[in-house]
Amino acid sequence: MNEAKFKIIDYYDSIKNQVDILTENLIIKLDLTESRANEFNLIRQVIIEKIQEIFYLNFEYLKLNESKVFSTTDPKELYLPKFCFLINNNLNDLCKIIITKEYVPDAVRLALKSGQIIKRLSKKDTIFYSLLINLIEKSCKSEYIIDLSVSNDTLIENLSICVSEPLLPDDFLVVDGLKSRQMLQNLNVYFFNKQIIYSNVFSSLKWLQKLTIILSDNTIFEPQCFEGLENLIELSITNKNNREVMTLSTLNNLINLKKIKFNCSILKSFESNEIENLKNLNYMSIRYGQFMDNLRPDSLKPIEKLTILDLAFTLISPEIFNQPNYFQHLKYLNVRGYLSSDLKIEGINLLKNLEYLNIIDSSVYPGFDNNLLEHEKLNLPKLKYLAISKKYIPVFELLDLKYLRLDGLNEFNQDLLLKQTHLVGLSLTMNEDFFKQLGKNNFDKLTNLIHIQFSIRNVNRHRNLNKEIYKSFLHRDNVFILDQTDDHNSFSVSIYQSLDDMIDKEICFSSEIKEPIMDRLDGYWEF
Repeated sequence: MNEAKFKIIDYYDSIKNQVDILTENLIIKLDLTESRANEFNLIRQVIIEKIQEIFYLNFEYLKLNESKVFSTTDPKELYLPKFCFLINNNLNDLCKIIITKEYVPDAVRLALKSGQIIKRLSKKDTIFYSLLINLIEKSCKSEYIIDLSVSNDTLIENLSICVSEPLLPDDFLVVDGLKSRQMLQNLNVYFFNKQIIYSNVFSSLKWLQKLTIILSDNTIFEPQCFEGLENLIELSITNKNNREVMTLSTLNNLINLKKIKFNCSILKSFESNEIENLKNLNYMSIRYGQFMDNLRPDSLKPIEKLTILDLAFTLISPEIFNQPNYFQHLKYLNVRGYLSSDLKIEGINLLKNLEYLNIIDSSVYPGFDNNLLEHEKLNLPKLKYLAISKKYIPVFELLDLKYLRLDGLNEFNQDLLLKQTHLVGLSLTMNEDFFKQLGKNNFDKLTNLIHIQFSIRNVNRHRNLNKEIYKSFLHRDNVFILDQTDDHNSFSVSIYQSLDDMIDKEICFSSEIKEPIMDRLDGYWEF
Protein backbone atom coordinates (compact mmCIF):
# COMPACT_ATOMS: atom_id res chain seq x y z
CA MET A 1 0.00 0.00 0.00
CA ASN A 2 2.78 2.45 0.92
CA GLU A 3 4.55 1.80 -2.36
CA ALA A 4 1.34 2.61 -4.23
CA LYS A 5 0.89 5.83 -2.25
CA PHE A 6 4.46 6.94 -2.97
CA LYS A 7 3.95 6.27 -6.66
CA ILE A 8 0.88 8.50 -6.76
CA ILE A 9 2.61 11.25 -4.77
CA ASP A 10 5.65 11.17 -7.07
CA TYR A 11 3.53 11.40 -10.22
CA TYR A 12 1.44 14.39 -9.14
CA ASP A 13 4.42 16.21 -7.62
CA SER A 14 6.18 15.75 -10.94
CA ILE A 15 3.44 17.35 -13.05
CA LYS A 16 2.97 20.19 -10.54
CA ASN A 17 6.68 20.92 -10.85
CA GLN A 18 6.32 20.91 -14.64
CA VAL A 19 3.60 23.57 -14.39
CA ASP A 20 5.84 25.71 -12.13
CA ILE A 21 8.81 25.43 -14.48
CA LEU A 22 6.74 26.17 -17.59
CA THR A 23 5.22 29.25 -15.97
CA GLU A 24 8.54 30.69 -14.81
CA ASN A 25 10.19 30.03 -18.17
CA LEU A 26 7.37 31.74 -20.07
CA ILE A 27 7.41 34.79 -17.81
CA ILE A 28 11.16 35.18 -18.37
CA LYS A 29 11.10 34.32 -22.09
CA LEU A 30 8.26 36.68 -22.97
CA ASP A 31 9.50 39.47 -20.69
CA LEU A 32 5.97 39.96 -19.40
CA THR A 33 4.65 43.01 -17.63
CA GLU A 34 3.75 42.56 -13.97
CA SER A 35 0.02 42.43 -14.70
CA ARG A 36 0.47 39.84 -17.46
CA ALA A 37 2.82 37.80 -15.24
CA ASN A 38 0.15 37.86 -12.54
CA GLU A 39 -2.35 36.45 -15.06
CA PHE A 40 0.01 33.55 -15.80
CA ASN A 41 0.56 32.92 -12.10
CA LEU A 42 -3.19 32.85 -11.53
CA ILE A 43 -3.58 30.27 -14.29
CA ARG A 44 -0.74 28.26 -12.74
CA GLN A 45 -2.52 28.32 -9.40
CA VAL A 46 -5.80 27.12 -10.93
CA ILE A 47 -4.07 24.24 -12.76
CA ILE A 48 -2.11 23.15 -9.68
CA GLU A 49 -5.26 23.26 -7.53
CA LYS A 50 -6.99 20.98 -10.03
CA ILE A 51 -4.02 18.58 -10.02
CA GLN A 52 -4.14 18.56 -6.22
CA GLU A 53 -7.87 17.81 -6.35
CA ILE A 54 -7.29 14.74 -8.54
CA PHE A 55 -4.41 13.68 -6.28
CA TYR A 56 -6.70 13.74 -3.23
CA LEU A 57 -9.30 11.65 -5.09
CA ASN A 58 -6.66 9.01 -5.88
CA PHE A 59 -5.27 9.09 -2.36
CA GLU A 60 -8.70 8.75 -0.76
CA TYR A 61 -9.47 5.84 -3.07
CA LEU A 62 -6.39 4.02 -1.77
CA LYS A 63 -7.32 4.70 1.85
CA LEU A 64 -10.87 3.45 1.33
CA ASN A 65 -9.51 0.26 -0.22
CA GLU A 66 -6.69 -0.47 2.24
CA SER A 67 -7.65 -4.13 2.39
CA LYS A 68 -7.05 -4.47 -1.34
CA VAL A 69 -3.64 -5.53 -2.60
CA PHE A 70 -2.67 -2.97 -5.26
CA SER A 71 -0.30 -3.81 -8.06
CA THR A 72 2.17 -0.97 -8.54
CA THR A 73 2.94 -2.39 -11.97
CA ASP A 74 -0.62 -1.76 -13.19
CA PRO A 75 -1.37 1.97 -12.98
CA LYS A 76 -5.01 1.35 -13.92
CA GLU A 77 -5.54 0.08 -10.37
CA LEU A 78 -3.99 3.15 -8.76
CA TYR A 79 -5.30 6.20 -10.56
CA LEU A 80 -8.98 5.96 -9.71
CA PRO A 81 -11.62 7.35 -9.91
CA LYS A 82 -9.91 10.00 -12.06
CA PHE A 83 -6.55 10.73 -13.65
CA CYS A 84 -4.93 13.86 -15.08
CA PHE A 85 -1.92 14.74 -17.22
CA LEU A 86 -0.42 17.69 -19.09
CA ILE A 87 -0.19 18.44 -22.79
CA ASN A 88 1.43 21.35 -24.60
CA ASN A 89 -0.72 24.36 -25.40
CA ASN A 90 1.39 26.47 -27.73
CA LEU A 91 4.75 28.23 -27.78
CA ASN A 92 3.49 31.37 -26.06
CA ASP A 93 1.08 29.90 -23.59
CA LEU A 94 0.85 27.54 -20.64
CA CYS A 95 0.11 23.84 -20.77
CA LYS A 96 -3.32 22.27 -20.55
CA ILE A 97 -4.43 19.70 -18.02
CA ILE A 98 -6.53 16.79 -19.27
CA ILE A 99 -8.76 14.92 -16.80
CA THR A 100 -10.04 11.42 -17.61
CA LYS A 101 -11.92 8.65 -15.84
CA GLU A 102 -9.05 6.23 -16.25
CA TYR A 103 -5.30 6.05 -16.47
CA VAL A 104 -3.71 7.10 -19.77
CA PRO A 105 -0.56 5.08 -20.66
CA ASP A 106 2.84 6.79 -20.92
CA ALA A 107 3.10 6.20 -24.69
CA VAL A 108 -0.28 7.82 -25.34
CA ARG A 109 0.57 10.83 -23.14
CA LEU A 110 3.87 11.25 -24.94
CA ALA A 111 2.13 11.17 -28.33
CA LEU A 112 -0.42 13.75 -27.18
CA LYS A 113 2.28 15.98 -25.72
CA SER A 114 4.42 15.85 -28.85
CA GLY A 115 1.43 16.50 -31.09
CA GLN A 116 2.08 13.50 -33.34
CA ILE A 117 1.23 9.82 -33.11
CA ILE A 118 4.12 7.54 -32.19
CA LYS A 119 4.67 4.82 -34.80
CA ARG A 120 5.28 2.10 -32.22
CA LEU A 121 2.03 2.59 -30.35
CA SER A 122 0.20 -0.67 -29.74
CA LYS A 123 -3.19 -1.03 -31.39
CA LYS A 124 -5.00 -0.42 -28.08
CA ASP A 125 -2.91 2.67 -27.41
CA THR A 126 -3.59 3.79 -30.99
CA ILE A 127 -7.34 3.60 -30.38
CA PHE A 128 -6.90 5.37 -27.03
CA TYR A 129 -4.81 8.12 -28.65
CA SER A 130 -7.28 8.60 -31.50
CA LEU A 131 -10.21 8.94 -29.12
CA LEU A 132 -8.40 11.39 -26.88
CA ILE A 133 -7.15 13.58 -29.70
CA ASN A 134 -10.70 13.76 -31.07
CA LEU A 135 -12.10 14.75 -27.69
CA ILE A 136 -9.36 17.30 -27.01
CA GLU A 137 -9.81 18.94 -30.40
CA LYS A 138 -13.55 19.03 -29.83
CA SER A 139 -13.13 20.85 -26.50
CA CYS A 140 -12.92 24.61 -26.02
CA LYS A 141 -9.46 25.58 -27.24
CA SER A 142 -9.21 28.52 -24.83
CA GLU A 143 -9.60 26.34 -21.73
CA TYR A 144 -6.60 25.34 -19.63
CA ILE A 145 -8.54 22.51 -17.98
CA ILE A 146 -10.24 19.92 -20.19
CA ASP A 147 -12.36 17.56 -18.14
CA LEU A 148 -13.08 14.38 -20.10
CA SER A 149 -14.37 12.63 -17.00
CA VAL A 150 -17.72 14.37 -17.47
CA SER A 151 -19.87 12.09 -19.62
CA ASN A 152 -21.40 14.86 -21.74
CA ASP A 153 -17.92 15.94 -22.82
CA THR A 154 -16.79 12.48 -23.86
CA LEU A 155 -19.20 11.78 -26.68
CA ILE A 156 -17.81 11.74 -30.21
CA GLU A 157 -19.41 10.59 -33.41
CA ASN A 158 -16.36 10.06 -35.66
CA LEU A 159 -13.13 8.17 -35.11
CA SER A 160 -10.17 7.39 -37.42
CA ILE A 161 -7.44 4.90 -36.52
CA CYS A 162 -4.42 3.32 -38.25
CA VAL A 163 -3.30 -0.14 -37.12
CA SER A 164 -0.51 -2.45 -38.25
CA GLU A 165 -1.66 -5.58 -36.41
CA PRO A 166 -5.02 -7.37 -36.45
CA LEU A 167 -7.75 -5.99 -34.24
CA LEU A 168 -9.36 -8.27 -31.68
CA PRO A 169 -12.96 -8.14 -30.42
CA ASP A 170 -12.01 -6.59 -27.06
CA ASP A 171 -9.75 -3.85 -28.46
CA PHE A 172 -12.57 -1.32 -28.61
CA LEU A 173 -13.34 -1.95 -24.92
CA VAL A 174 -10.01 -0.43 -23.87
CA VAL A 175 -11.46 3.02 -23.32
CA ASP A 176 -14.94 2.14 -22.18
CA GLY A 177 -14.54 4.17 -19.00
CA LEU A 178 -13.50 7.25 -20.96
CA LYS A 179 -16.05 7.25 -23.70
CA SER A 180 -19.61 6.15 -24.30
CA ARG A 181 -19.52 3.90 -27.36
CA GLN A 182 -23.20 4.51 -28.01
CA MET A 183 -22.40 7.83 -29.68
CA LEU A 184 -19.72 6.51 -32.05
CA GLN A 185 -21.43 6.50 -35.44
CA ASN A 186 -18.57 6.68 -37.96
CA LEU A 187 -15.36 4.63 -37.81
CA ASN A 188 -12.46 4.78 -40.30
CA VAL A 189 -9.81 2.05 -40.04
CA TYR A 190 -6.61 1.99 -42.11
CA PHE A 191 -5.00 -1.46 -41.95
CA PHE A 192 -1.27 -1.68 -42.67
CA ASN A 193 0.52 -4.95 -43.43
CA LYS A 194 -1.13 -8.35 -43.82
CA GLN A 195 -4.35 -8.57 -41.87
CA ILE A 196 -7.09 -10.84 -40.65
CA ILE A 197 -10.41 -9.15 -39.96
CA TYR A 198 -11.56 -11.44 -37.17
CA SER A 199 -15.12 -12.50 -36.44
CA ASN A 200 -16.99 -10.20 -34.04
CA VAL A 201 -14.17 -7.63 -34.10
CA PHE A 202 -16.64 -4.73 -34.28
CA SER A 203 -19.37 -6.36 -32.19
CA SER A 204 -19.01 -3.90 -29.28
CA LEU A 205 -19.83 -1.01 -31.63
CA LYS A 206 -23.49 -1.86 -31.96
CA TRP A 207 -24.54 1.72 -32.71
CA LEU A 208 -22.07 2.22 -35.55
CA GLN A 209 -23.72 3.55 -38.72
CA LYS A 210 -20.76 4.04 -41.07
CA LEU A 211 -17.63 1.89 -41.36
CA THR A 212 -14.75 2.71 -43.73
CA ILE A 213 -11.91 0.21 -44.18
CA ILE A 214 -8.72 0.79 -46.20
CA LEU A 215 -6.46 -2.20 -46.86
CA SER A 216 -2.82 -1.94 -47.91
CA ASP A 217 -1.87 -5.63 -48.07
CA ASN A 218 -3.27 -9.16 -48.24
CA THR A 219 -6.31 -9.47 -46.02
CA ILE A 220 -8.61 -12.25 -44.89
CA PHE A 221 -12.18 -11.40 -43.88
CA GLU A 222 -13.57 -14.02 -41.52
CA PRO A 223 -17.23 -14.87 -42.27
CA GLN A 224 -18.64 -13.23 -39.13
CA CYS A 225 -16.35 -10.18 -39.08
CA PHE A 226 -19.27 -7.75 -39.29
CA GLU A 227 -21.36 -9.59 -36.70
CA GLY A 228 -23.12 -7.25 -34.27
CA LEU A 229 -23.34 -4.25 -36.61
CA GLU A 230 -27.11 -4.41 -36.94
CA ASN A 231 -27.37 -0.62 -37.21
CA LEU A 232 -24.73 -0.22 -39.90
CA ILE A 233 -26.03 1.85 -42.83
CA GLU A 234 -22.88 2.37 -44.92
CA LEU A 235 -19.85 0.15 -45.56
CA SER A 236 -16.88 1.33 -47.61
CA ILE A 237 -13.82 -0.83 -48.40
CA THR A 238 -10.82 0.18 -50.50
CA ASN A 239 -8.36 -2.57 -51.34
CA LYS A 240 -5.01 -1.12 -52.43
CA ASN A 241 -3.59 -4.61 -52.89
CA ASN A 242 -6.10 -5.23 -55.70
CA ARG A 243 -6.92 -8.86 -54.83
CA GLU A 244 -10.32 -10.40 -54.08
CA VAL A 245 -10.64 -10.65 -50.31
CA MET A 246 -14.26 -11.41 -49.41
CA THR A 247 -17.63 -12.70 -50.54
CA LEU A 248 -20.84 -10.73 -50.33
CA SER A 249 -22.26 -13.32 -47.95
CA THR A 250 -20.05 -11.69 -45.30
CA LEU A 251 -22.55 -8.81 -45.33
CA ASN A 252 -25.72 -10.84 -45.08
CA ASN A 253 -26.32 -10.05 -41.41
CA LEU A 254 -26.21 -6.30 -42.06
CA ILE A 255 -29.96 -6.11 -42.51
CA ASN A 256 -30.11 -2.29 -42.30
CA LEU A 257 -27.29 -1.70 -44.77
CA LYS A 258 -28.26 0.90 -47.37
CA LYS A 259 -24.95 1.72 -48.98
CA ILE A 260 -21.81 -0.18 -50.05
CA LYS A 261 -18.74 1.32 -51.70
CA PHE A 262 -16.06 -1.14 -52.83
CA ASN A 263 -12.94 -0.02 -54.70
CA CYS A 264 -10.30 -2.14 -56.41
CA SER A 265 -11.27 -5.78 -56.61
CA ILE A 266 -12.86 -6.68 -53.28
CA LEU A 267 -15.31 -9.47 -54.11
CA LYS A 268 -14.57 -13.12 -54.77
CA SER A 269 -18.13 -13.75 -55.93
CA PHE A 270 -21.54 -12.15 -56.36
CA GLU A 271 -24.56 -14.42 -56.08
CA SER A 272 -28.18 -13.65 -55.25
CA ASN A 273 -28.17 -15.96 -52.22
CA GLU A 274 -25.25 -13.97 -50.80
CA ILE A 275 -27.26 -10.76 -50.60
CA GLU A 276 -30.75 -12.05 -49.91
CA ASN A 277 -30.92 -10.11 -46.62
CA LEU A 278 -29.74 -6.80 -48.10
CA LYS A 279 -33.21 -5.74 -49.11
CA ASN A 280 -32.69 -2.15 -47.90
CA LEU A 281 -29.65 -1.54 -50.10
CA ASN A 282 -30.20 1.47 -52.37
CA TYR A 283 -26.60 2.55 -53.14
CA MET A 284 -24.04 0.14 -54.58
CA SER A 285 -20.65 1.23 -55.89
CA ILE A 286 -18.21 -1.46 -57.04
CA ARG A 287 -15.44 0.29 -58.95
CA TYR A 288 -12.08 -0.43 -60.55
CA GLY A 289 -10.70 -3.86 -61.35
CA GLN A 290 -13.60 -6.03 -60.24
CA PHE A 291 -14.39 -8.86 -62.68
CA MET A 292 -18.12 -9.54 -62.70
CA ASP A 293 -18.56 -10.66 -66.30
CA ASN A 294 -20.40 -13.77 -65.10
CA LEU A 295 -22.82 -11.71 -63.06
CA ARG A 296 -26.32 -12.82 -63.97
CA PRO A 297 -29.24 -10.38 -63.96
CA ASP A 298 -31.04 -12.40 -61.29
CA SER A 299 -28.03 -12.01 -58.97
CA LEU A 300 -29.21 -8.48 -58.21
CA LYS A 301 -32.89 -9.30 -57.83
CA PRO A 302 -32.85 -9.22 -53.99
CA ILE A 303 -31.82 -5.55 -54.04
CA GLU A 304 -34.63 -4.16 -56.16
CA LYS A 305 -34.61 -0.84 -54.25
CA LEU A 306 -31.31 0.26 -55.81
CA THR A 307 -31.32 3.97 -56.63
CA ILE A 308 -27.59 4.30 -57.33
CA LEU A 309 -25.44 1.76 -59.19
CA ASP A 310 -21.81 2.60 -59.94
CA LEU A 311 -19.86 -0.12 -61.77
CA ALA A 312 -17.19 2.10 -63.33
CA PHE A 313 -14.26 0.12 -64.76
CA THR A 314 -15.86 -3.11 -63.59
CA LEU A 315 -16.21 -5.96 -66.07
CA ILE A 316 -19.91 -6.85 -66.22
CA SER A 317 -22.24 -8.94 -68.33
CA PRO A 318 -23.95 -6.86 -71.08
CA GLU A 319 -27.20 -8.71 -70.34
CA ILE A 320 -27.46 -7.34 -66.82
CA PHE A 321 -29.93 -4.55 -67.71
CA ASN A 322 -32.16 -6.56 -70.03
CA GLN A 323 -34.67 -7.59 -67.37
CA PRO A 324 -37.86 -5.48 -67.52
CA ASN A 325 -38.73 -5.77 -63.82
CA TYR A 326 -35.32 -4.99 -62.34
CA PHE A 327 -33.80 -1.61 -61.43
CA GLN A 328 -37.10 0.23 -61.61
CA HIS A 329 -35.91 2.68 -58.91
CA LEU A 330 -32.51 3.33 -60.48
CA LYS A 331 -31.72 7.05 -60.91
CA TYR A 332 -27.92 6.96 -61.20
CA LEU A 333 -26.03 4.52 -63.42
CA ASN A 334 -22.30 4.66 -64.13
CA VAL A 335 -20.98 1.78 -66.22
CA ARG A 336 -18.07 3.67 -67.71
CA GLY A 337 -15.44 1.11 -68.57
CA TYR A 338 -14.01 -1.25 -71.10
CA LEU A 339 -17.09 -3.01 -72.47
CA SER A 340 -19.79 -0.36 -72.30
CA SER A 341 -20.29 -0.69 -76.05
CA ASP A 342 -21.66 -4.21 -75.50
CA LEU A 343 -24.67 -2.88 -73.60
CA LYS A 344 -27.99 -2.81 -75.41
CA ILE A 345 -29.97 0.42 -75.73
CA GLU A 346 -33.16 -1.61 -75.36
CA GLY A 347 -32.06 -2.70 -71.90
CA ILE A 348 -31.00 0.78 -70.82
CA ASN A 349 -34.32 2.21 -72.02
CA LEU A 350 -36.07 0.06 -69.43
CA LEU A 351 -34.55 2.28 -66.71
CA LYS A 352 -37.20 4.99 -66.96
CA ASN A 353 -36.22 6.82 -63.76
CA LEU A 354 -32.59 7.45 -64.74
CA GLU A 355 -31.34 11.01 -64.23
CA TYR A 356 -27.61 10.32 -64.60
CA LEU A 357 -26.10 7.92 -67.17
CA ASN A 358 -22.40 7.41 -67.93
CA ILE A 359 -21.71 4.79 -70.61
CA ILE A 360 -18.32 6.01 -71.83
CA ASP A 361 -16.31 3.13 -73.30
CA SER A 362 -12.60 3.43 -72.49
CA SER A 363 -11.51 0.29 -74.34
CA VAL A 364 -10.14 2.27 -77.28
CA TYR A 365 -8.98 5.85 -77.00
CA PRO A 366 -8.59 8.44 -78.48
CA GLY A 367 -10.86 8.71 -81.49
CA PHE A 368 -12.94 5.69 -80.52
CA ASP A 369 -16.49 5.84 -81.83
CA ASN A 370 -18.98 3.73 -79.95
CA ASN A 371 -21.07 2.83 -82.98
CA LEU A 372 -22.29 -0.39 -81.41
CA LEU A 373 -24.53 1.67 -79.17
CA GLU A 374 -27.25 3.53 -81.01
CA HIS A 375 -27.34 6.54 -78.73
CA GLU A 376 -29.96 8.25 -80.89
CA LYS A 377 -32.48 5.64 -79.71
CA LEU A 378 -32.07 6.47 -76.03
CA ASN A 379 -35.52 7.09 -74.56
CA LEU A 380 -35.21 8.12 -70.93
CA PRO A 381 -37.75 10.82 -70.03
CA LYS A 382 -36.08 11.89 -66.75
CA LEU A 383 -32.46 11.85 -67.93
CA LYS A 384 -30.58 15.07 -67.15
CA TYR A 385 -26.95 14.01 -67.60
CA LEU A 386 -25.48 11.80 -70.33
CA ALA A 387 -21.82 10.84 -70.88
CA ILE A 388 -20.90 8.82 -74.00
CA SER A 389 -17.99 8.05 -76.33
CA LYS A 390 -18.72 9.59 -79.73
CA LYS A 391 -16.85 11.24 -82.60
CA TYR A 392 -19.88 13.32 -83.50
CA ILE A 393 -23.00 14.70 -81.83
CA PRO A 394 -25.95 12.30 -82.02
CA VAL A 395 -29.45 13.65 -82.58
CA PHE A 396 -31.39 12.91 -79.40
CA GLU A 397 -35.04 13.03 -80.42
CA LEU A 398 -36.29 11.37 -77.23
CA LEU A 399 -34.13 13.07 -74.59
CA ASP A 400 -34.35 16.41 -72.80
CA LEU A 401 -30.82 16.85 -71.41
CA LYS A 402 -29.31 19.48 -69.17
CA TYR A 403 -25.71 18.31 -69.47
CA LEU A 404 -23.94 16.31 -72.20
CA ARG A 405 -20.45 14.88 -72.09
CA LEU A 406 -18.84 13.66 -75.33
CA ASP A 407 -15.52 11.79 -75.27
CA GLY A 408 -13.47 11.35 -78.45
CA LEU A 409 -15.14 14.19 -80.34
CA ASN A 410 -13.75 15.19 -83.75
CA GLU A 411 -16.86 16.82 -85.27
CA PHE A 412 -18.98 19.57 -83.74
CA ASN A 413 -22.25 20.70 -85.31
CA GLN A 414 -24.15 22.92 -82.90
CA ASP A 415 -27.35 22.60 -84.97
CA LEU A 416 -27.69 19.02 -83.75
CA LEU A 417 -28.09 20.33 -80.19
CA LEU A 418 -30.71 23.00 -80.84
CA LYS A 419 -33.57 20.68 -79.92
CA GLN A 420 -32.03 20.27 -76.48
CA THR A 421 -33.67 23.46 -75.24
CA HIS A 422 -32.75 22.87 -71.58
CA LEU A 423 -29.09 22.05 -72.23
CA VAL A 424 -26.93 24.28 -69.99
CA GLY A 425 -23.63 22.39 -69.89
CA LEU A 426 -21.22 20.59 -72.21
CA SER A 427 -18.10 18.55 -71.53
CA LEU A 428 -16.03 17.97 -74.67
CA THR A 429 -13.00 15.66 -74.84
CA MET A 430 -10.90 15.83 -78.02
CA ASN A 431 -7.37 15.88 -79.35
CA GLU A 432 -5.39 19.10 -79.66
CA ASP A 433 -5.76 19.40 -83.44
CA PHE A 434 -9.55 19.44 -83.27
CA PHE A 435 -9.57 21.69 -80.21
CA LYS A 436 -7.62 24.35 -82.11
CA GLN A 437 -10.32 24.36 -84.82
CA LEU A 438 -13.09 25.37 -82.41
CA GLY A 439 -14.10 29.01 -82.32
CA LYS A 440 -16.77 31.27 -80.89
CA ASN A 441 -18.90 30.78 -84.01
CA ASN A 442 -19.25 27.06 -83.20
CA PHE A 443 -21.36 27.99 -80.15
CA ASP A 444 -23.17 31.15 -81.23
CA LYS A 445 -26.59 29.44 -81.45
CA LEU A 446 -26.31 27.67 -78.08
CA THR A 447 -27.46 30.67 -76.07
CA ASN A 448 -28.61 28.60 -73.07
CA LEU A 449 -25.12 27.33 -72.26
CA ILE A 450 -23.68 28.50 -68.95
CA HIS A 451 -20.82 25.98 -68.67
CA ILE A 452 -18.40 24.31 -71.12
CA GLN A 453 -15.59 22.00 -70.10
CA PHE A 454 -12.72 21.28 -72.50
CA SER A 455 -10.48 18.23 -72.02
CA ILE A 456 -7.63 18.06 -74.53
CA ARG A 457 -5.77 14.84 -75.32
CA ASN A 458 -2.26 14.55 -76.77
CA VAL A 459 -1.64 18.19 -75.99
CA ASN A 460 1.77 19.84 -76.03
CA ARG A 461 2.21 20.64 -72.35
CA HIS A 462 4.69 23.40 -73.11
CA ARG A 463 2.18 25.25 -75.27
CA ASN A 464 0.78 28.35 -73.59
CA LEU A 465 -2.98 28.37 -73.98
CA ASN A 466 -4.84 31.67 -73.82
CA LYS A 467 -7.93 30.48 -71.97
CA GLU A 468 -9.44 33.96 -71.77
CA ILE A 469 -10.65 33.80 -75.36
CA TYR A 470 -12.88 30.82 -74.53
CA LYS A 471 -14.98 32.94 -72.19
CA SER A 472 -16.61 34.41 -75.29
CA PHE A 473 -18.02 30.97 -76.17
CA LEU A 474 -20.72 31.62 -73.55
CA HIS A 475 -23.33 34.30 -74.16
CA ARG A 476 -22.93 35.71 -70.66
CA ASP A 477 -21.39 38.85 -69.13
CA ASN A 478 -19.62 37.37 -66.11
CA VAL A 479 -17.69 34.24 -67.07
CA PHE A 480 -15.02 32.50 -65.00
CA ILE A 481 -12.25 30.07 -65.88
CA LEU A 482 -12.15 26.93 -63.75
CA ASP A 483 -8.80 25.19 -63.90
CA GLN A 484 -8.59 21.55 -62.95
CA THR A 485 -5.74 21.23 -60.47
CA ASP A 486 -4.76 17.64 -61.27
CA ASP A 487 -5.06 17.80 -65.05
CA HIS A 488 -3.26 20.54 -66.97
CA ASN A 489 -5.20 19.60 -70.12
CA SER A 490 -8.65 20.33 -68.75
CA PHE A 491 -10.42 23.60 -67.97
CA SER A 492 -13.91 25.04 -67.98
CA VAL A 493 -15.58 28.34 -68.75
CA SER A 494 -18.60 28.92 -66.56
CA ILE A 495 -20.82 31.55 -65.00
CA TYR A 496 -20.16 29.74 -61.71
CA GLN A 497 -16.95 29.80 -59.72
CA SER A 498 -17.28 26.18 -58.68
CA LEU A 499 -18.57 23.09 -60.41
CA ASP A 500 -20.60 21.92 -57.45
CA ASP A 501 -22.54 25.22 -57.43
CA MET A 502 -23.32 24.78 -61.11
CA ILE A 503 -24.54 21.22 -60.57
CA ASP A 504 -26.62 22.15 -57.56
CA LYS A 505 -28.30 25.19 -59.09
CA GLU A 506 -28.59 24.24 -62.76
CA ILE A 507 -28.78 20.45 -63.14
CA CYS A 508 -30.97 19.93 -60.06
CA PHE A 509 -30.60 16.19 -59.55
CA SER A 510 -32.83 14.42 -57.05
CA SER A 511 -31.44 14.62 -53.54
CA GLU A 512 -30.85 10.84 -53.41
CA ILE A 513 -28.18 10.91 -56.13
CA LYS A 514 -26.24 14.05 -55.19
CA GLU A 515 -23.74 12.11 -53.10
CA PRO A 516 -22.12 9.98 -55.85
CA ILE A 517 -22.04 13.00 -58.14
CA MET A 518 -20.34 15.22 -55.58
CA ASP A 519 -17.97 12.38 -54.65
CA ARG A 520 -16.46 12.58 -58.13
CA LEU A 521 -15.75 16.29 -58.03
CA ASP A 522 -12.27 15.82 -56.56
CA GLY A 523 -11.34 14.80 -60.09
CA TYR A 524 -14.17 16.61 -61.82
CA TRP A 525 -13.21 15.42 -65.28
CA GLU A 526 -15.62 12.64 -64.24
CA PHE A 527 -18.53 15.05 -64.67
